[in-house]
Amino acid sequence: MGGNEFTTMIKDYPAIIGGIAFLVLLMTYFIVRNNQKKKLRKELDDLNVRYTSIKTIPLPFKLNKAVALSRVNEDIATVVQNCKGTFDSTQVNIKRLQYMISDSEDLTETGKLGAAKSNNREIRELLDEAEQQVSLLNQTFDKILQQEVEQREQINLLKDEFRSLRSSLNENSTNYVYSYEALERKMLEIEKMFSTFEEWMFASEFAKANEVKSEIRQRLTDLENTLTILPDLLMTARGVIPRMMEEVNANYSGARHKGVYLRHLEIIKNVEMVSESLKGDLHSLKFAEPEGVEEHLEDCKKRLVQLLQQIEKENKSFDEVAQMQNTVKNDCTHLENMLTNVTDVYAKASMRFGFEDMEEGIIALKTQFSGFKQKAVTIGESAQANNQPYSSILLSLRELKQALDIFFTEVRGVQEKLNGACQDENHAKAQLRKLHLIMNEMECKVRKNRLPFISPSYEEDLKAAEKHIVVLEDLLKEIPLNIKKLNASLSEAIDFIYRLFNNVNKILGTANMVEEALVVGNRYRSSYPELDSDLTHAELAYRNGEYTKALKEAIVAIEKIHPDTEKAIKESAARV
Repeated sequence: MGGNEFTTMIKDYPAIIGGIAFLVLLMTYFIVRNNQKKKLRKELDDLNVRYTSIKTIPLPFKLNKAVALSRVNEDIATVVQNCKGTFDSTQVNIKRLQYMISDSEDLTETGKLGAAKSNNREIRELLDEAEQQVSLLNQTFDKILQQEVEQREQINLLKDEFRSLRSSLNENSTNYVYSYEALERKMLEIEKMFSTFEEWMFASEFAKANEVKSEIRQRLTDLENTLTILPDLLMTARGVIPRMMEEVNANYSGARHKGVYLRHLEIIKNVEMVSESLKGDLHSLKFAEPEGVEEHLEDCKKRLVQLLQQIEKENKSFDEVAQMQNTVKNDCTHLENMLTNVTDVYAKASMRFGFEDMEEGIIALKTQFSGFKQKAVTIGESAQANNQPYSSILLSLRELKQALDIFFTEVRGVQEKLNGACQDENHAKAQLRKLHLIMNEMECKVRKNRLPFISPSYEEDLKAAEKHIVVLEDLLKEIPLNIKKLNASLSEAIDFIYRLFNNVNKILGTANMVEEALVVGNRYRSSYPELDSDLTHAELAYRNGEYTKALKEAIVAIEKIHPDTEKAIKESAARV
């Protein structure tokens, strides 16, 4: 740079500095102003959002709804009338806010920032007032229209329920074929009621709309119940009961053909009643009106079950009557034979055993038996005539059978008493013969064995035994025969004579064994002096009647020479 140029620059320096300072100030101004404009725009955007928020609240719509509702509600009319002034003021403020916001936008864009700022402040103040008014009006209108909101919510739930029921009907249409047209009509009626509800709601007639809603709810409840129970009712009415009726008719025909009396059951009349009731129930089900049908069908089933049971009862009774008649006939035959036996035995044994007092009882038994026979004949004639239920005939036969069983016990008691007395006499005679034989056998054995000595008590016992026999013979000759005394004397005689017979057999057996022992011992007497002495003592005991002592001494002496001799002696004596 040359000297002249530098000198010139030094001279112009204040002007350059001033220019730069101006430019800086100008830039700062524009930056500050631009920042103010951005701030005003952001503030205006926030105000615009608040304005849009209150503007979107449908106050005019709610007011119209409230006005419509006020026509049918005086209390609401007063509240709405008070709100109209506030509403009008609010609408004026909202419209004014629209213009003011538009003005702020223009002022901001044209750079009139001060005016824009002032206008925004007024907008904010007016928005505060408008928001408060709108909020108050909105709460008031919402409170007035709360009934409509609630009804809307409730009707929507009912619509969902209706759609669910229609879907269920369509998915299970095969279960409702018989009643499908009626169910469709019910569905259409409910759909029309939904439309009616909307009409009343549009007219703000909430009370009438509520009545329609209540009826819709009731119809949906009835429809749901119908769809639940209808399949089972249809199955019962169109399947179960007709099959039961067929079964009743078949069983009735079979029993009549067999000859069973059934007129008292009035089967045809009862089946016709069931058929008529079933027709009415089917008509109700055809039109999907199941009320009372279940009870009717249950009554029909019970009636048919009772008819089947009664037919089966009469059928079984018919078979049992024939069997019971044979049983009663056999019982009567057996009782007649028993009474004949009683009569015959009584004729022979009444005086013999002192049973004269039984005559009246036997006559009464015969009279009673004649009544039983006559009743059996009467029951048989009723069965043959086929003019009353076989269950009644069977009951009569069972009562007769029970009476015959009791009567049988009485007759058997009399028969056993008479036959028992005869049997006791015959038994006593047979035992007496056996006692005679035992006495003869015992005396023959004593004579045959020729015992060297017999106890004096034997003769006494022998006489006592003979006395027992004489007593029995005398008792058997008595008239009337004392059975009790005879049986007691017979028991004593048997005990005594059998005991005597056993004692004699025991003595004779012992004596025989002594004789056998002496015979065996005699073979060795000459060879054994000691044996000879012992056998001599045994012989002396034998002659004195001490047979047991003699046997013991003889066996002991012989076993000194030959052991086990006792067994051989017993076997040899037993063969004698």
